[in-house]
Amino acid sequence: MPTLLQSKKVFYPKVAYPTYLVGALIASAQAIAVDASAQDWGSADLAWINSPSNPTGRVHTEAELKSAIEYSRKNNTPVVSDECYLEFGDSVTPTSILNYTQGNNSNILAARVARETYGVHNVVARIYDPGRAEIYQRLGIPTVATVLWATDQILRRLVPEGSRSEWRDATGMVQLCEVHPQDDWYGRPILLIDAMTPARVAFITRLGEGLIPDEHTVLQQGDLVHVMVSDNDVARTEEILASSPEGERQ
Repeated sequence: MPTLLQSKKVFYPKVAYPTYLVGALIASAQAIAVDASAQDWGSADLAWINSPSNPTGRVHTEAELKSAIEYSRKNNTPVVSDECYLEFGDSVTPTSILNYTQGNNSNILAARVARETYGVHNVVARIYDPGRAEIYQRLGIPTVATVLWATDQILRRLVPEGSRSEWRDATGMVQLCEVHPQDDWYGRPILLIDAMTPARVAFITRLGEGLIPDEHTVLQQGDLVHVMVSDNDVARTEEILASSPEGERQ
């Protein structure tokens, strides 16, 4: 999580399984152990809480959970509540942090292991907050972000330029993007995109149907082009496709 959020300073529980510390160290972030109550926390880029605790089984009190929510809203800091042991408390019935957000879940992410906890093999997340939707997507969870999707579709019809990420691998380093080439690209072999950009064409959508292109496929007006591209190469790919391929060859 610190790697995905590019966190530089991470809070984690004083008594906890070492996963949180190791994750922060992998991201080259400063890791600081804190108490359960967020009242005395300082500034950070990410804060973990774990209720019930691993390894003690201790359940956060209502006051402690509310203090974490207040901290998140006051400091605009993501708080991740690891609730994978939600069914196992010490002597108190565990409660999700989401029960105290009053519907405002901004910067609050409750993580549960749905496959193991509930026996669900195919997990899909429906998220209204675009920021949290991107986090789920980067974690490799199929995600439907309805607000983001609707906004993107409207913009696509009004200004069909640039690219829009449709999928990311779990590391966040590779994207599947829908791109919109400049008009001069149409009527040319689609593999010209492979030759002239850092991207690789994965498939196209033509007349509402998916099509895997080959060396004979010619790009037609109305085609939606979907490419696989490194996260670092998205901007360069957009720049090339926004110009005529003849200009790029000169």
